[in-house]
Amino acid sequence: METKAIMSILVLLFVRYSNGSDFKRVCYYTTWSNQLQVISGRFYIKDIDPFLCTHAVFAFAKVNTDKLRLERLQVDDDNGLQYSEARGKLYDFTNMKQTNPKLVTLLSIGGATSSEALHNVAETPERRKTFAKNCLIYLRDRNFDGFDIDWEYPGAFKDKFTELLKAMRLEFENDEAIRTKNKSRLVLSIAGAAGKPNIKESYNVTEIVKYVDFINVFAFDYFGSWSKVSGFTGSLFSRLSDPTYSPELSQSWTIQYWMKKGAPPEKLVMGTTATALALTLKSSSNHNIGAPVINSTIVGPVRKMRGQLSYSELCDKRLSGIWDDEQKYTYAYSGNQWFAYNTKRSMIEKVKYAKAMGLGGIMFWTYDLDDFTGNHCGQGKFPLLNAIKDAASNTDNLYS
Repeated sequence: METKAIMSILVLLFVRYSNGSDFKRVCYYTTWSNQLQVISGRFYIKDIDPFLCTHAVFAFAKVNTDKLRLERLQVDDDNGLQYSEARGKLYDFTNMKQTNPKLVTLLSIGGATSSEALHNVAETPERRKTFAKNCLIYLRDRNFDGFDIDWEYPGAFKDKFTELLKAMRLEFENDEAIRTKNKSRLVLSIAGAAGKPNIKESYNVTEIVKYVDFINVFAFDYFGSWSKVSGFTGSLFSRLSDPTYSPELSQSWTIQYWMKKGAPPEKLVMGTTATALALTLKSSSNHNIGAPVINSTIVGPVRKMRGQLSYSELCDKRLSGIWDDEQKYTYAYSGNQWFAYNTKRSMIEKVKYAKAMGLGGIMFWTYDLDDFTGNHCGQGKFPLLNAIKDAASNTDNLYS
């Protein structure tokens, strides 16, 4: 079921989230975003508006598998000192709560390049317990409110992943700071996969939901520089009008599959991204959705990523976007170049869907990929994130 069928059945669930007070807006910050070669593209914690998101996630910390503890990933993350002498981006990040005391800050580990260490710390009960204890100390010392595990992907370790989450939750619940310092229990979240094979092979869903507060489902990258035909990176709905497309290539399908596996909707936070897909068409005369493509040669001037542009880089191309109403996504083309990207309109559609489904919220990857200066898209600072924020608090324009 998709689109109108889903909305007509599940619109009643919207009542629970109609005032937006329980709807999470989870945003990731990457610690390397201040190190771009192009100075104008560098993003610093001071550039973050602390009110844009309800939860801010610092990605990533390093896992020391010998000492079973967390450490800084970048040299300027943490100077290793304590109390008044402590300095670094980790402290700058949690200090955003001085401006917005309601902001929930989490520290994340793992990611596409650093998940191998998690196999090590999850190996035995003793290692899991020691790691959980050391994580608790590190998080409290740096004033974080929670912990996020982005394990890509547990696979054969899925039972041990469940046990790691159980150990973490137990340690967080037995934290002395809850009793002695009147602290809230640390939040525990995970990043979840979008594809059926990884979901099926990596997660005991009915078990992990007992221990995590929410799951950030990375519901994007359905198409990329590896694709043979043009398609949407993170479309809301599947392309059911074209049987050559798998119905699994959409956020809606992914979310429904997580729920089918046993995840309560209120624990699912649907992920989205500001990354624009940039493909090279095989023929400039065929620029339709599903057009054959070759290895992308398109590189953005700031991020220097082949086949990927930030929203700012996309806006600078001054393209005429085409809205696809079936999948709620935008694409554009210029000669043999083809682009697919989120806009304010698609972000609003995602929020409306998430609220109608009774989901826990929307996740955004990452702050710096939006037009954070407001100098590129003519839509003010952080146009995509502001669209999400406004839509989350809006009780109008419901699906019917």
